[in-house]
Amino acid sequence: KAYTDAMNQTAPAAKSAAIEAYLTAFPQSCVKLPTLVILMQTYAAANDAAKTVDTADRVLQLDPTNLRALTFEVYFRNAQAAALQDAAAKQAALDQAASYAQKGLTAPKPADISADDFKKLQDAAFPVFYSVIGYDALLKKDSATAIDAYKKELASVPEAQTKTPGQYL
Repeated sequence: KAYTDAMNQTAPAAKSAAIEAYLTAFPQSCVKLPTLVILMQTYAAANDAAKTVDTADRVLQLDPTNLRALTFEVYFRNAQAAALQDAAAKQAALDQAASYAQKGLTAPKPADISADDFKKLQDAAFPVFYSVIGYDALLKKDSATAIDAYKKELASVPEAQTKTPGQYL
């Protein structure tokens, strides 16, 4: 009942609170991993970067190659790095984001997801991964790695997105 009630919440704040309460009450639940993934997505939808990253960390403790969690780690850690003014702190944060990106590029397809759905996840995640890897390398003055990553970033998006004004043009 606690699980069903948590999943039936529609407001992100109420849903996340109910899921956290469920996970506290049932820490060894057989649905802990998928519940944490839903919690992570709920925090992300509410644009709560700190709680999204914290929950992604919890997901990765159970499933170190979870592509969704790695994507959120890269996205939000990159955003946190961008806000830093200290060059050393910024580089350290970008290094961490790039490390998650590298793991994400090699994440295997889980058994419980279709090949098409996994491909969609990769199609959304890979441009972000390559962008962060490229920027991290650029700040380290590693031009060869940066150029390679940026080329792979452009190759990983539909060609139409590279021809009209937007993120990739």
